[in-house]
Amino acid sequence: TDIQRNFLKKLLQSKAGLVVVAFKKIQTLPERRDDALYTKANKFEKGLSNFVERTLRRPFNAFKTEFE
Repeated sequence: TDIQRNFLKKLLQSKAGLVVVAFKKIQTLPERRDDALYTKANKFEKGLSNFVERTLRRPFNAFKTEFE
């Protein structure tokens, strides 16, 4: 029993095992209740991402050219 438990533990810690664990977690996620709120959240996240990219583009490019 201990050997089986250790084998399964090692198997689930491998990359393939982690994929299986991730799929099981995805399957247990609840269904979306409101698609309108979901699209609103996506729109907000995209706007926030664009703001950060615009704000940090110049400083990031300066660091990038300095370290190349």
